[in-house]
Amino acid sequence: VDIIRTNDPISVNFGTIKNTRCSLMANGEINIYKVEDALHPVSYSWSNGATTQNIDELVVGWYKVTATDANGCIATDSVFIGADDTNCIYNVITPNGDGYNDYLDLTDLCKGVEMEAKIFNESGRLVAVLNNNNPTWDAYEPSRPPTGSSSAYTIYITLKKDGVIVAQVGETISVIYSN
Repeated sequence: VDIIRTNDPISVNFGTIKNTRCSLMANGEINIYKVEDALHPVSYSWSNGATTQNIDELVVGWYKVTATDANGCIATDSVFIGADDTNCIYNVITPNGDGYNDYLDLTDLCKGVEMEAKIFNESGRLVAVLNNNNPTWDAYEPSRPPTGSSSAYTIYITLKKDGVIVAQVGETISVIYSN
């Protein structure tokens, strides 16, 4: 005997919702705990194209899900993924070997996206290019060793997901050298 409910509305019950660590990262997550009163199997269609119950590697923004059960009943809901911190890049580097801020590390920006960062010195010369395979910079510029106690650099970061730019940012980085 199969019992098929036809009059009960279904609804999406979210489980864990995780914001990104910062606005440039693609590490947000949405987990659906269950679809209440649904006859299984349940299919999912997300606004980002995903068709799984849970989605991850999300950037900041709204995500809409449509859940359809075996009876054809439909429930839709939306969730906003925010950013826990606006500071994505630590903009002071002190390459003195003490283990704190000795180098620029963009590893966290690489999760779920393609990252490229270009670093320019004070005179506008490109001194480093970072990417997913090489996400760190030791703040050393062989052609122009530091002559003072600090230098300012500009970094331009582009993040892409599936070939589409999802974020671009420019920041100034101060490098403080110990004498």
